Amino acid sequence: MNLLNIIKTLLFFVICLNAQQSEISFRHLNVTNGLSQNTINATYQDSRGFIWVGTQDGLNRYDGYEFRIYRNDPDKPQSLQSNWIWSIDEDSSANMWISTFGGGLSCYNRSAEEFITFNHNPDDSLSISHDTIWDFAEYPRGTFWVAANNGLNRMKLRQTDSLQARFEYIPHDTINTNIFSIVHAEGPYLWLTTFSGLYRFNINTYEYTFYELEAGVKDYGRLGGQFSNSGYLWLNSPKRGLFKFNLANSEVTHYKHDPENQDQSIYSSYVISVCEDNVGVVWVGTSTKLTLIFPDGRYRHYGFDPVDPGSISHDYITNIYQSQDGTVWLGTRGGLDLYNCLTQKFEHKKFRPDSKTSFSSPNITGFLEDSAGDFWIATNNGLSRRDKTTGHFKHYFTDDKHPENGPGANYILDLLEDSRMNIWVATRNGGISVWQRKSDTFKHFNKNKMLMNGVVLSIYEDSENKIWIGTNSNGLFCYNPADESIVSMPANPADPQDKMNDISVFSIFESSTGQFFVGTAAGGINIADRKTATFKHLLNKKGDRNSLSNNRVLCFCETQKGDIWVGTAQGLNLMIPDNNGSYYFKQYRIKDGLPNEVIYGIMEDSDEFLWISTNNGIAKINVQDTFNVKVFHLNDGLQGNEFNQNAWYKDSDERFYFGGSNGYNVFNPLHINLNDTKPRILLTHLRVLDKEVLPTTSGILKETISDAAEITLPWQSNVFSIEFSALNYIMPERNQYAYIMEGFDKDWVFSGNRRFATYTNLNAGTYTFRVKASNNDDLWNEVGAALIINVMPPPWRSWWAYLFYSVSFITLIFGFIRFKVREKDKELETFARIEKAKSEERALVRKKASADFHDEAGNLITKITLLSTLARRSLKDKDPLYTYLDKISENAKQISGSMRDFIWVLDPDKDTLFDTISRLEDFCLSMFEFTNIQFVLSGLKAELKNIFLSLDERRAILLIFKEATNNCVKYSDATKAWIDLSFEKNCLKISFNDNGKGFDDTTQEKGYGLSNMTSRGRKINALVKISSEISMGTRVEFSKQL
Repeated sequence: MNLLNIIKTLLFFVICLNAQQSEISFRHLNVTNGLSQNTINATYQDSRGFIWVGTQDGLNRYDGYEFRIYRNDPDKPQSLQSNWIWSIDEDSSANMWISTFGGGLSCYNRSAEEFITFNHNPDDSLSISHDTIWDFAEYPRGTFWVAANNGLNRMKLRQTDSLQARFEYIPHDTINTNIFSIVHAEGPYLWLTTFSGLYRFNINTYEYTFYELEAGVKDYGRLGGQFSNSGYLWLNSPKRGLFKFNLANSEVTHYKHDPENQDQSIYSSYVISVCEDNVGVVWVGTSTKLTLIFPDGRYRHYGFDPVDPGSISHDYITNIYQSQDGTVWLGTRGGLDLYNCLTQKFEHKKFRPDSKTSFSSPNITGFLEDSAGDFWIATNNGLSRRDKTTGHFKHYFTDDKHPENGPGANYILDLLEDSRMNIWVATRNGGISVWQRKSDTFKHFNKNKMLMNGVVLSIYEDSENKIWIGTNSNGLFCYNPADESIVSMPANPADPQDKMNDISVFSIFESSTGQFFVGTAAGGINIADRKTATFKHLLNKKGDRNSLSNNRVLCFCETQKGDIWVGTAQGLNLMIPDNNGSYYFKQYRIKDGLPNEVIYGIMEDSDEFLWISTNNGIAKINVQDTFNVKVFHLNDGLQGNEFNQNAWYKDSDERFYFGGSNGYNVFNPLHINLNDTKPRILLTHLRVLDKEVLPTTSGILKETISDAAEITLPWQSNVFSIEFSALNYIMPERNQYAYIMEGFDKDWVFSGNRRFATYTNLNAGTYTFRVKASNNDDLWNEVGAALIINVMPPPWRSWWAYLFYSVSFITLIFGFIRFKVREKDKELETFARIEKAKSEERALVRKKASADFHDEAGNLITKITLLSTLARRSLKDKDPLYTYLDKISENAKQISGSMRDFIWVLDPDKDTLFDTISRLEDFCLSMFEFTNIQFVLSGLKAELKNIFLSLDERRAILLIFKEATNNCVKYSDATKAWIDLSFEKNCLKISFNDNGKGFDDTTQEKGYGLSNMTSRGRKINALVKISSEISMGTRVEFSKQL
């Protein structure tokens, strides 16, 4: 455990101890909440987090919201055999064991929500020895011990198709046959409690050892036992009180009722139950009250109080149990009472008329800690001063015969200690009284007739030590103690101008910068210039969100940063200076998170959080980054949800006080202990078509919904609800939930405290339902619970239905197509004959045209070449005509080459890809023959003879790569050139590459030849890409889908 956790744990202990030592309040669960019966015999929390409650009329499982009741049903052998439950336990395999009165020992089958019961059979020596079972224990793992009405049994389990058990009865001659409890503490020993006392049983040797608790006592009644974390065995006796047995040295400490010292003893020696909690407080349940024994030896008693709804529900405490979250569960004859220190975050001081440590009235109107350390509490019926040393209160009441003994009136409205250590007391209809410490008497302020018997709402001492007095109907007064002068501030509500605009003053405040603010009943804030006795007014303006939210101003608070907050009768306000020397306001209302808009008091803690009291609880507000509000109500330990004006105070120890009509709360704002346990979330109910679904071997649920990982819903059952519960027993009504159906919902659905989700008409498919939840202090379990839900389609939408539809449709289509194909075949056969004839005729025309063109054009080109050669021979070398004749010969050769290509393309015998590439290879070899460029073509394969090209395709391929070859020969200065050919998946790829000097293809404009290549490619729907880099050669890529 790290240091932070240690500190948190210690702090938790301190808070819980302090809470228990002050007033504690219980939450009640009884038959009106669904409990099967109000007499509680046993309480237990299982490994899943459920609370099990055994009564004299049924077994109950509680999830924080509702009880599921299990009772005997004569028509169901798998139900409990007795409704009277003595004890509840869980073994290491998570089986629940129920000990009953007269009904044997029952094991709860979670999957089927049924019970397997083991009863005594006189004819079977291996059956349990008696049907009245008091207790059950497991030690070591897998070994079970049963306390029956006639002695101890050892149980052996065997799991086959069903759970089976064999029992070994272990009698003893001297031990009383009734064993009420079995406790394992350490070693191979069980501690057994009986009528006659305490025994230790050795599980290896079966030896019993008796331990005397009280000399000469033979009858302890129904003696119970519980092992504590501190290493003691606590034993409760309805006849002899309480015993603490030290296992280390067998030392016995006896606790019993002492009528002469009741405050330092247990309330009764009729002790029925006992439990030591996780902070070392011993809870003792008697037949007449509850007693708490604190680690420092102090005692405190709690009983039923008909006027206190937080008191225990019955004085007869039958059972005490502490659950994993620290909640103490009191079983009584009036139901269950729950207490957890985390529910009482605030110490609640109640009015106790018979106590010396109580104030004079429950209705609190103000507080004051004076310079001597004494604490004053103002009420509607007197004034109380708590002595710092003794903690006792002295009360001051109006005394007509001796006015100096008390204030001018018993209804106190405000308190002030001035710089001279005088206590000023503002009263209703009694003016002002000043308490003088030396004489412990009151002097009644009579400096002004209007103050002598009036209603004084507020008193304030400013930085000049002047006393400001706000009244209910006579305006504002300023008293100067130096010369005992008093001045009434001018007020004119009808036409205030620079005067006070209201005669009723609720609050007075001076800021750290010396500005003086007066809060009024209907005139908003009056800002005083004390030198000139003039005032400026800050008022609410209807519809203006930058004005004061309400003209009834109840309180002020300046923060450590210098911000000034104002509480009104309709919202909280932040004062913001403007550029004109005045202020505008930022308003905060209920829509911003406030619990209520009547702000009685505002205080700032050392972490810069604001705390406000209202008519609906108190709130902690984070105003640093975002306006985040945490609200506390009655269930958190408040005196009530409604608080009083002026009843708020911060003492010298930074403790806060808030008062109302039921006493007051005091707390350190930095030590408000929050519940830091994430709640476990379980699915609790499944309802289909508004009927609950229970586990069956052939139904939707094969096990309980909380254990199920996946369910399948028939098509007619896709209208369903899922209920869930966060197992947090500390104010579960504050748990918050969110859920999502993945595959249907687009986002999380935040349902507040609603614990179910309903879905209707989900389409067939697989979904995942997820739910997450927070505890009472807004800590979320983001993992939550999940359930896979398969919604089956209706029969006509099932896979086999669709298969049938598909086969039928395909059969119809196939028949129709077959019919059409036969008709089409006939048409195609005729068409094919015609096309074949046409094709053969075109081939003959192409072949004849090729031959004729070769003969005619070839002869003409040959004549041109011969004539140009003869003419050149007849001329001298330097004759100008010689150059022209060379050009004629060269062009004739080019025409001859182009003609041969054209004739080749025209020839129908050369239509294959193989022929085209072969022709290209021949051309390249002829071009590179008399150069220094080595040429290679790869990828020419025989299977390309089966790939036919159109005339346009053949021509375009030849011309593109002839252009590439010519460019390579003329410009590249290359030493190598090669063509790569591939044909895969009907895609033809040809690339021409050289290792020449290349060119910058990003800057150099493409000439006609390069552009022509890409243009030829586009015409046949082919892609031609030309890429080159300086000194890296050139690459021409051709690709086309054939």
